[in-house]
Amino acid sequence: MTSLLAPRPHPRTALFAATLVAATLAASPAQAQLANCTVLAGTNCREVIPDGGILQGVSFSGTLTSTLTVPAGTCGAVTSLVDVNLQVRLKHNWVGDLRLRLVHPNGTTAAIALQNPGGAPAGISGEDLDATFNDEGPSLSISSTIPTISGTVKPVGSFSVFDGLPRAGTWTLEVVDSRGGNYGALEDWTLELPCTLPTVSIAATVPNAVEQPVTSGQFTITRTGGDTAVPLFVPFTLSGSATPGADFTSFPLFVTLPPGVTTATIDVLPLVDADFDNGENVFVTLGAGDYTLGNAVAGVFIWESPDLVGQSERAIPTSSSLGLALLALVVAAAGAGLIASRRLLG
Repeated sequence: MTSLLAPRPHPRTALFAATLVAATLAASPAQAQLANCTVLAGTNCREVIPDGGILQGVSFSGTLTSTLTVPAGTCGAVTSLVDVNLQVRLKHNWVGDLRLRLVHPNGTTAAIALQNPGGAPAGISGEDLDATFNDEGPSLSISSTIPTISGTVKPVGSFSVFDGLPRAGTWTLEVVDSRGGNYGALEDWTLELPCTLPTVSIAATVPNAVEQPVTSGQFTITRTGGDTAVPLFVPFTLSGSATPGADFTSFPLFVTLPPGVTTATIDVLPLVDADFDNGENVFVTLGAGDYTLGNAVAGVFIWESPDLVGQSERAIPTSSSLGLALLALVVAAAGAGLIASRRLLG
């Protein structure tokens, strides 16, 4: 493992160093207002996490307490929280030792973000964490690569306990190491505290996909309003008569809009098969998230060929060689049935 405090490329944009935030707020209130306090850097970043252990037969935990002060007035007249997400980066060679707890400035309201992943007290043995804890994120998954925990993750305890509470004040992140013999350091942590929630909608911007020649359909997810300076995680579900992996190429059931980006596209790439299934469909339904929902459902249809777009699923395309073959089979089957009926009737 490399040095715990060695510099590492920082993947996030729109982050402020703690000292820069303080200087900006003091020197230019207007500039601080533009920042909206949606993303702030922790003030005790790059601190060693005290190791837990056993002393005279009694287990004890090591605890690092890091604070972040959110000034008043950064969201104008909006003083209450509408949403809370937590970003954390740390290095540790046994992340299963760790518990992360976020505490509101009132000192009593708190939520557990991470609790000894893999099971207390020791948990899993993977290295490092670089994750955003979001109530609408997927359940924790463990990677065999480094960092072991990354991406958007659902916290153990819901952050909805903070909704409606005051935004301003000193927030606290507690990093607890419950076991001895392994070491780590907190690199940084941030809060996403939007002033208002955006509206998210979906539309089928290319509503028709074609198998031959292969032409993709497309969905577009758009956010409007709110604060675009923070990333936005948007989960969704699939439905319809088309099957992922059989009728079209599978894709993840979420998109993440990076800071400053207001749209994301999802391509529906048809897979050519031997079945005649003209007009199968794929519907995407947006899930709940850090936003209000506009148009939440859209559909893309998959057609056999361009000349069959708009025809019903069971229509027989007599103008194509495949269609003529299918028609011949139908006629032959009908003729055989008629002959059998005559024989039975004498």
